[in-house]
Order: sequence, then C-alpha cells, then structure tokens
Amino acid sequence: MGHLYAIKNKASIIQETDDDNIPYNSFWKLPSEPMLLLNSDNKWINVYSLFSKEKIWPRGFPLNEINADNNYSFEKTKTNTLIFQGLADKNPDVDAIYRLTGALPIKFDKVKSFSLKAGNWSPFNSQNTIFKKEAFPLIYLPATCSFRMTDIWRS
Repeated sequence: MGHLYAIKNKASIIQETDDDNIPYNSFWKLPSEPMLLLNSDNKWINVYSLFSKEKIWPRGFPLNEINADNNYSFEKTKTNTLIFQGLADKNPDVDAIYRLTGALPIKFDKVKSFSLKAGNWSPFNSQNTIFKKEAFPLIYLPATCSFRMTDIWRS
C-alpha cells in the first residue's frame, strides 16, 4: 500500500528498508550515481564478496555459484542506475545455508558504489533499496510465493 500511495502522490523515489533494520543516519542521504561499472566472466555476481573478506552471499544467490572464481573488472564510466541496493550490517539478508555455516554479525566494508553491466546478475532485497521513478513498474512484489521470497523474486 505504501508503494501505491507514493506513486499516486508523484514520488520521484521510493526507499525501502526492513522492519528489523536500524538505518544509519546516512540511509537518508541519496547515493550519487555510481561511476564504476562492474563486469565479470561469470553471469552471477556475488556483490557481498566485494564488501567483505568473509565467505558470504546474498539470499537468492545460486548455491552452485558460491565457490566460483570471480574475475571482476571495473570500468570508470557514468551510469544511469534506476535501482540502488545498499547493504545491511550486523544481520544482512543471507540464506539459511549461510546461517548454518557462517558467522553473524557482520560489518561490510565501505567502498565506492558500482553498477552491474548488462548480462551480469545479482539478487537484491528490500532491506536497503532505492527505486527511481523510472523503475516503479518493477516494484511489484509477487503474491504467488512465500513472503520470505517476494523481494528476491522481484529482483
């Protein structure tokens, strides 16, 4: 309902967070456009690995890709990013396998932002996400799956 209310009232962005997150003060500062474009030999990008030395991955990341060698490269270029995914320290959005094998809490490194290049994929969630107006048609949360998967299937 909140999404529909924001769209009806001509919002230019919609910013989401989970009810169990406590945002930093910087949460309310809109990110600048990423200047780095990430490219990889792999189709799937484990973005958590770019912000931590821990073996951690986001919920929805294909399990068969967890140990893949990631040959990332960055290009300095201006992008037109429509969806910004931030990170959630302490208890990030990870899957049940990580919760059984990894350690929490975790604090992510603060590094520059980047965009994924066309053809590269990473799941995102609703813990710290900003949608620009052009992406509002993509905000729909599926109702045909479990509540825990709605934001992942949307991504």
